[in-house]
Amino acid sequence: MAVFHSTTEDCAFVADPGTNDIAAIDSNLQAVGRFHGGPLDMNNFASMALAINKDFLYAAFTGKVNSTQGGRLGSFRILSGCRLEFLGSVPAVGTGFNRSVGRYPISLAAHDKILIVVYGDGSIESFYFSNGKAESNFDLQNSTGA
Repeated sequence: MAVFHSTTEDCAFVADPGTNDIAAIDSNLQAVGRFHGGPLDMNNFASMALAINKDFLYAAFTGKVNSTQGGRLGSFRILSGCRLEFLGSVPAVGTGFNRSVGRYPISLAAHDKILIVVYGDGSIESFYFSNGKAESNFDLQNSTGA
């Protein structure tokens, strides 16, 4: 779940990994809609992490069950009325350090000009924002605890 505050409205976004969608709820506790990423953005077996940076929402899709391919990172613009506009997605794949699975994103943190992704295999990667869309900094590495 992620909460968005602006001068005109508050919105809550709730990830539903079973349906691959993100539900939007306005400050009156009314469901505004269900929003999806692209055709490759699947989330069939684990939770879906969300993060907000300014007027953008980011969603970590974990991919297919037991996939060695990893997941994807979807970018959405937050519109008035708590609606979302899908901007696109990019691969989000961990190193696979000593594992054939677990290369999917499990946690996100956004701050100012950087988005950090933590993968199920213990690896980490940072992303920058290009007109709201997350793009890799190509610094994927194993964390010290991996």
